[in-house]
Amino acid sequence: MLTVEMLSLTVAGRASDSPRMLLNAIDLQIRPGEMLMLMGENGSGKSTLLACLAGQQVGLTASSGAWQQRGAVCLDGVPVLDIPPMALARRRAWMRQSTSISFGFSTDEVVELGRFGQGTHARNRTIALEALALSGASDLVGRDVMTLSGGELARVQFARALAQLWPDSPDGELFHEHVNKGRSRHFHDAMARETVSSTALPPHGEARYLLLDEPTAAMDLRHQQHVLGAVRRLSREWGIGVVAIVHDPNLALAYADRVVMLKMGQLLADVPIDALDAALLQRCFDVPMSFVDGPFGRRALMA
Repeated sequence: MLTVEMLSLTVAGRASDSPRMLLNAIDLQIRPGEMLMLMGENGSGKSTLLACLAGQQVGLTASSGAWQQRGAVCLDGVPVLDIPPMALARRRAWMRQSTSISFGFSTDEVVELGRFGQGTHARNRTIALEALALSGASDLVGRDVMTLSGGELARVQFARALAQLWPDSPDGELFHEHVNKGRSRHFHDAMARETVSSTALPPHGEARYLLLDEPTAAMDLRHQQHVLGAVRRLSREWGIGVVAIVHDPNLALAYADRVVMLKMGQLLADVPIDALDAALLQRCFDVPMSFVDGPFGRRALMA
């Protein structure tokens, strides 16, 4: 299990600035096989929390000045800051909000970077192509990443995160087939009604976690649906715990098991998706909200 234990993070900033608290006493648990969506206003601490879950808070705050942490993030009881980098990389993958690539790598070469230190070259090549297919990016194989649009690059970066966690076993080769079998008009609503098993574990026996910072922000509607549907299915098939930052409450309603809201660095709400209501959204975003029932389930509307 991935746990956040009364985590607070403060950054001193410039000499003329007073210390700023980025996170304040966050207490949280992410179970294997669970899809959690993280919501909040700009600057509420979402990306900072995700970086802490990834064990990257040192790099996050290094350019801002001295930092101080209280509490801990633990993976199966071990602080993530104490886990060797290569061992941690095999247990969690972090897709950042924006990642610049300054060299003319091909798309499949970028995805293969997620396999660093794992498997043979031939095996990693196969996994890279499978991950690109799962990401709806088979048409981008061989393309120079410098020529991609923002949405295309996001799909490639998502594929790299998947490749990093891909089981080095035959189970992984079956996953893309399972996803395609499951796709139908009502697939996502059916998935939304499934019950999460707190004991779900991936085929390789270790709980792994996928951390996604606004993964679909640059994608068109079709690819948003494809990618988030694949993520949800992956969490079920492999028991991977997912934490994804989103701004659209309707994405949470369609795909999440649970929603966590942050407000000014503090935990505002941690609720199962069925408990998400207009009042919570209004407190989170300070805008009037309402819900309507339609042919595809509950949907949130902004007044």
